[in-house]
Amino acid sequence: MQQVKLYIIIAMILLVSACNNNDLNSESNNSSSQVNEVKNTESPIDIADEEGEHQESSYVSQEESLSEFIIRLNDYIYEENSKGFQEFIDAYGVYSISYFDDGRDENNAILVYKNDVREDMFLVSSQSGKAGISLSGGTFSTEVKEIYFNDYEITNNALLNIDWLEKDESVIQNQLSDIIKGCQELILKNNEYIPQIFSLSNNYFAFSFSEINENTLEKFYGYWIIFEKVNDSYAIRAIIELQ
Repeated sequence: MQQVKLYIIIAMILLVSACNNNDLNSESNNSSSQVNEVKNTESPIDIADEEGEHQESSYVSQEESLSEFIIRLNDYIYEENSKGFQEFIDAYGVYSISYFDDGRDENNAILVYKNDVREDMFLVSSQSGKAGISLSGGTFSTEVKEIYFNDYEITNNALLNIDWLEKDESVIQNQLSDIIKGCQELILKNNEYIPQIFSLSNNYFAFSFSEINENTLEKFYGYWIIFEKVNDSYAIRAIIELQ
């Protein structure tokens, strides 16, 4: 009789143990399911939003970088700081382009190397000795504090057909009409006499502080700066004065 009771007690212990194991397995499965649900709460839309935020952040960063560059460059010109101005010229030099709508003087393009920038900010050709733009006063006497950024890229414009790294100024001289045409096309996209930047393809940009008579395109005043992004900085390729 005692042996039968012992068997019954052992059977009951095994039964209780089995029930407990089933409960534990059930809880474990539920926990695992909850973990998976948490992991899967990030939908493709959420991921897309994060990517969009990253792209927008990068764009804003570029816009701020461009604005800082132009404002700093303008400050050097406004303050007639020739040494500071030279910081934005690389081994290719910078083109000084003059355009007179009334033909009173010759429209010309000259190439100025970094070390040939004079202290009085008067640009003189490093190749021919011809006089170019005077950055002291006049057209360049306005201080720039805020810049409008046209938030689209322009891939078809005459300025993109110019080899701004060309070291023979006579080649650029022969392309003056195309350069002016390219600037005219850009300003007609936003004909406001405000400091503004147009984004071109191939890491090129155009800064404009000018306006045009839409009925007579030859009536075109102000100045432009063509510049290129090189690695993490910018180099000016041309300064264009329209009179």
